[in-house]
Amino acid sequence: MTAPQIQDIPTVPNDDQEGDGLPRFYWMNGDFKAGTPGFFRIAQTVFETPPPAPWSAQTIRFENGGNEDDYVAEKLRIAIIASRQQAFIKSRDANGKDQRQYLPSKFMEKGAADQSVLTELLCLIEGLDGVFVWSAPAIKTSMAIVGNGGILAGLRDLQTEAVRTWKQQVNRWAFWLPIKTTMDAGGAVVFEKTKGKPVTPPRVYIPKKDPLSLYIGDELYRYGYEVWQQYADWSQQRRRVGDEDAPAASEPAAPGRNVPVVMTDDEVAALPF
Repeated sequence: MTAPQIQDIPTVPNDDQEGDGLPRFYWMNGDFKAGTPGFFRIAQTVFETPPPAPWSAQTIRFENGGNEDDYVAEKLRIAIIASRQQAFIKSRDANGKDQRQYLPSKFMEKGAADQSVLTELLCLIEGLDGVFVWSAPAIKTSMAIVGNGGILAGLRDLQTEAVRTWKQQVNRWAFWLPIKTTMDAGGAVVFEKTKGKPVTPPRVYIPKKDPLSLYIGDELYRYGYEVWQQYADWSQQRRRVGDEDAPAASEPAAPGRNVPVVMTDDEVAALPF
């Protein structure tokens, strides 16, 4: 593939580390008993009309007895504009409602109990208009994004390959990242053991033969820069340190342990970030 003509767009710092009113989507773990893969989910209320394939409608049921109508997709291609992390302590109030106490750091304290990390990615989703946030409050999903050999590491490899092949630096949103459940060599879903239910972490699948074929194109690359300018401080924003409610809708009863953020417009407007 020939080098893109984007030399007039400057490279920006790779920020690694919320705020906003932007629609959020989530990774949900597959069902171990059924052997089903993990999938992405987003509330149907985000859209005025149903999104195109690979999205399909599904009602997610929760352990607290509630449910939510979502669109789900087993695999997506996303382009990452920015990322951020923030550690938090998990707890429950007197009524059994999930709570989060956000900490000022990006990372958990070593050996600390009941801590996790919220990782969020500001991104574009192939086939959808607008800007979205992939929110990952579960530690396994978070580490699948930011850990060694994770999704961001794969993206850095693509940026390095661009320098080697195209002789120019590109920003992280230059590439569509194909993401789906981790599969073994035989094509079976990989379930990782945890202290709770087995999980199906997401993984980026980059073609070995022509990795730069994932380039999003000059027009979208320029749009990505406009988005980055609009949300230039997004990666540095943090939730207020202290006690805050966790997402409204508890854990799903069937697949998954990630907790979706379900908020009213007034609740979103009141968020301290």
